Amino acid sequence: MPTSVALLATRRHTDQDGTVVLLGVATRRVHRTSGGSQRTTNKGAVDERNRDFRAAVRPDHRSAGLLPVTSEGSDNERMVHGSKGAVAFRLWPPVAIGGPLVAGWLATLLWGDPVDLGEWRVPLGWVLVLLFVGWNGWSLWLFRRHDTGLLPGQATHAMIEEGPYRLSRNPLYVGMLGLYLGLALLAPTFWALLLFPAAVLLVLWGAIRPEERFLHERFGGPYDDYARRVRRWL
Repeated sequence: MPTSVALLATRRHTDQDGTVVLLGVATRRVHRTSGGSQRTTNKGAVDERNRDFRAAVRPDHRSAGLLPVTSEGSDNERMVHGSKGAVAFRLWPPVAIGGPLVAGWLATLLWGDPVDLGEWRVPLGWVLVLLFVGWNGWSLWLFRRHDTGLLPGQATHAMIEEGPYRLSRNPLYVGMLGLYLGLALLAPTFWALLLFPAAVLLVLWGAIRPEERFLHERFGGPYDDYARRVRRWL
């Protein structure tokens, strides 16, 4: 009486990252007759990498937020990925700096300025505004060049040490404070000038301190070396 036996053969492959991948499945069927003769048939062949199975068994490291910090390009550009890649500000910098400016301007509207600032304030005010445009424009261009986040919630992908960042660890905030003074002089508003130290303290507390702590935790030694070389302001 003829009999038929099916044999299943599989090939397995282990990638460098430890992922086990099924490379293919082959079926071998053996037919035996009563006379003792044997006939073998093969159904299917061992495939190349089974991509669907590979995708099913391989964990998605990116979605799990498990990608490590890697280095690409120069040593001072270290890419960071993951859900915790953004700075948690206590106070958004434009609010920290703009709040005292608006408060001073409103005080001038209500009570006037006790001091006449004179005509010298106009050219100096415009110089500060133009410096802000060039300085902060340069800094923002570097953010775009390094493809790193700027707005709250956007991930920080690189530590920038070139351009204005060679002179200040916080060139954007320095530029915004310069704009504060320029607008206060052009308005003019003596009370806003009087409140300028409040703007400095607010941006230090609300943005710079949290940012420094974040960069230290994220980049470690390279950021600490950078902080020792470059001043916080100028």
